[in-house]
Amino acid sequence: MKPQPAPGKLARFAGPLAMALGYVAAVVLPALGALLSLHRPFQSTPLALSFAAIAIVTLLSGPGPGIVASISTGAAYVYQTSPHSPPFSHDPGEISHTAVIVLLGIVVTYFCERQMVISGRLADALDTLQLKTDALIEAQQASGSVAWTYNPDKRQIQWAEDGGSA
Repeated sequence: MKPQPAPGKLARFAGPLAMALGYVAAVVLPALGALLSLHRPFQSTPLALSFAAIAIVTLLSGPGPGIVASISTGAAYVYQTSPHSPPFSHDPGEISHTAVIVLLGIVVTYFCERQMVISGRLADALDTLQLKTDALIEAQQASGSVAWTYNPDKRQIQWAEDGGSA
């Protein structure tokens, strides 16, 4: 079975409108994070709010808006470092700094997307386990067999007649 990318929570519930809102949030939230990082309490972690915004957008809307949020974070960084001059006009190092920020944003997006896929697989596995457990209990009860469990801490065997849970 090939793993399928999990759509974001908003995308699953509301469809195109939620995706559009996800893309709007992908542009607005990182810019808001960059704006807030100019204020005194957030100056020590200038991009932390933007990376948190990338994670939120990805978890709620999916990897597409997450990548847009990563690019938006890079653009917000360029604007924040030189608001009154054209981008990349002073230092070629700005390009590499911006590329690193966008790359880190894409890594955050990837990890969030993988978390969504893995949590979906885990939910499916738990559902399957519950169904198989219920079927086994039903089969034991129908056959009139005896079920038992062993508690190694107490060194005790517990018996249940007619296939009931021990």
